[in-house]
Amino acid sequence: MIKGIKKTIEEPIVRIVKNAPTKYDDTERVLLVDADSIIYTSVYNPERYLKDVIDEETGELVRVTMTDKEILNISQEDIELDLEECKFRFRNKIQEISNIVEDYYNIKNIILCCSGKNNFRYLLYKDYKANRKTTLPFLKELRQYIIDELDALPALCGEADDSLYHFWKMYNGNVLICTIDKDIKSSCYGLFYNYKSSETVIGEFYSVSQEEQLYNLCKQIIVGDAGDNINFCPKKGIKYAEKVLVKGSSIYQYQKILLKTYIDAWSGDTKIAKKNLKLCYRLLRLYTFEEIYEMNL
Repeated sequence: MIKGIKKTIEEPIVRIVKNAPTKYDDTERVLLVDADSIIYTSVYNPERYLKDVIDEETGELVRVTMTDKEILNISQEDIELDLEECKFRFRNKIQEISNIVEDYYNIKNIILCCSGKNNFRYLLYKDYKANRKTTLPFLKELRQYIIDELDALPALCGEADDSLYHFWKMYNGNVLICTIDKDIKSSCYGLFYNYKSSETVIGEFYSVSQEEQLYNLCKQIIVGDAGDNINFCPKKGIKYAEKVLVKGSSIYQYQKILLKTYIDAWSGDTKIAKKNLKLCYRLLRLYTFEEIYEMNL
């Protein structure tokens, strides 16, 4: 050994599951998995599917996915290999989640929930998710694969969160919901598992009470959802929402707070305030399959 240099052994990094139960919970539950979020994290997007373009609004150089026509120039063999990689990543993640959750909870069934076609929210609001410009290759193909081969259950005319909500209601909340999406906490309460990992954490269990669920929904109605291009309460952010909502606890009290907040945001125009409050609520809340069907949009 060279003088002055000490031999070191790197300690292996042990990743933990945060808030894991100290003992096995034998209560039978259904594991509901937000498959859409795993589809996005599973999509394999190598450099050959990207190109540099000038953003028309900002004038900046950005990387975007090639069009379907441009992708045709890539060999079919490469495309098929990449799609198989997507499928492998998805299956691998589902298996990892299942193994971890079943170490702590008695899971009698697993339901993969995903979005369906013709999301009704676009009929309610034409600019819904209009700020999402980039699409990734293989999203449609991977979603169809998990429906055809892995028995995923899509929300017809709805989103994955609607499917989660539908089965949460069906099983009377006797479920464990696996998702990285914050939106579901505005409509469902109970046990959750966040599979987002880091160098030291594999995932995290947490719970949401019925009171927290109602508070989360009211907070989101004020703040909106930038990811879905929803903002019907101008100039009212998170700090404002937290300040005014602390005064409420019941549905009636929250309704009064929300209406007052919207009227103030729309400079006293009660008609516009009520219209936008109603639209925001309809876009943000989740629906069962029957409720979507009964809309008859």
